[in-house]
Amino acid sequence: MSIKIKAEKELAMGEKLYRIVSIDALKENELPKRYTKALGAVYLTTYKKGDEWLWVRNSTGASLLTKKGKFISPEKMEEVLNTCKEAGILLRKVYLELEVENEGWEGEETFVI
Repeated sequence: MSIKIKAEKELAMGEKLYRIVSIDALKENELPKRYTKALGAVYLTTYKKGDEWLWVRNSTGASLLTKKGKFISPEKMEEVLNTCKEAGILLRKVYLELEVENEGWEGEETFVI
């Protein structure tokens, strides 16, 4: 899983902020439900007026939403980036669990009733 967030550094009234320029990540419907429901999940989702938002659910259950054009503080950006790193580990773990659980579930079956 690769998440790419491009941001520009800006100053607003003397405050340092990042303005999100673009976000490239997997969409909610491209990921296993076990992952998207878990704490630590990060994915793109359609939210509010059809805009694509990056949904960041950190390990404490707090959710952060950000989208293109939004301003966020360096502290929030650090939290988003740390959660994105953890999300990659979580997704790898979920895929490995599903691989074991689904082993042998292939081919076809005929049911005669």
